[in-house]
Amino acid sequence: MRDRVTPVQRSRWQAVGQAVGIGFGIAAALILPIVGGLVLDGWLGRAPLFTLIGVAVGLAAAGYQLVALTKAANRVPVDPEAVEAARQRRVDEAEAQRRFLAQVEVRAQAELDAERRGSERTPRKDEE
Repeated sequence: MRDRVTPVQRSRWQAVGQAVGIGFGIAAALILPIVGGLVLDGWLGRAPLFTLIGVAVGLAAAGYQLVALTKAANRVPVDPEAVEAARQRRVDEAEAQRRFLAQVEVRAQAELDAERRGSERTPRKDEE
């Protein structure tokens, strides 16, 4: 039987799909104008002119895509339950870390106290 896809898995695959789409879109926006410039330079005999124009157009198109992507990403609705769960995880992790550090501090202090008591009762061998 096939397992069901969880919402987290679906979200991850959607992110992968978006990233691949963005990568191909930006690559196409850069490569197609440059290749077009090279073809025009070869056909018309104006060596770097149309290639440089293709580079400029490609960079402008890629920049436009990034700006559009940023605007679209800012419009994505945020799941309040997921945000609250992430916040609660951070709070729980911080609390666990605080408790752990407190335990380490107590143990270290106990070891120091035991060491001091031991040194007060019996002199060390190098002091005899």
